[in-house]
Amino acid sequence: MVRYKFILFLITAILVSIGIVWLFLNTSRLLSYLAQPPPQLSAQEIPLPSSTPQANTPNPLPSPTTRTSIGPFVSQQAPAFSLKTRAGDVMKLEDNRGKVVLLNFWASWCIPCKEEMPLIQAAYEKYRDRGLVVWGINMTDIDDRDEIDKFVQETGVTFPILLDESGAVGTDYRVISIPTSFFIDRTGIIQHFQLGAMTASQMDQYLEEMLP
Repeated sequence: MVRYKFILFLITAILVSIGIVWLFLNTSRLLSYLAQPPPQLSAQEIPLPSSTPQANTPNPLPSPTTRTSIGPFVSQQAPAFSLKTRAGDVMKLEDNRGKVVLLNFWASWCIPCKEEMPLIQAAYEKYRDRGLVVWGINMTDIDDRDEIDKFVQETGVTFPILLDESGAVGTDYRVISIPTSFFIDRTGIIQHFQLGAMTASQMDQYLEEMLP
């Protein structure tokens, strides 16, 4: 038993000695390696993420429409048209010559339209005595008459609502998204074009600029 313990002790001593010798021989090499500064990459060697060009994909349209171009553009003549009101009366844009006209294209299922409409109503009440005409042009070709009437009652609109039953006026004005608004001056020229809902301050800015 004593003999086996001695042999085990001898083997352990030999292994420890070998480890001490290896550590002694390699200590200077390890210290030299750790003391070296990390390698520096030049600007050319630094891998940079490559940018992939994004496809020029248009935003999804909020309405099932085939209209593809935006316009007409500011400083152009507003396309002439005539439309019927909900009561059946025919109204012509040219009859408003000499007045500032705000055209707002909307639909009853359009949530931003519903949020914006009270602001347009407020602007109408504020500026109508100064010569402002507001027409709400409903995109009737993609809307429902019952829902239109419900929308008007809920929003408290008092200015004329015109029905674009064929979608022709929306096409002439190149309306691809709603709400869309046009500010037309006294000579029939479009002065401002707004794609999307407007704020009250935007309307005030445009109308103060155009009205006397």
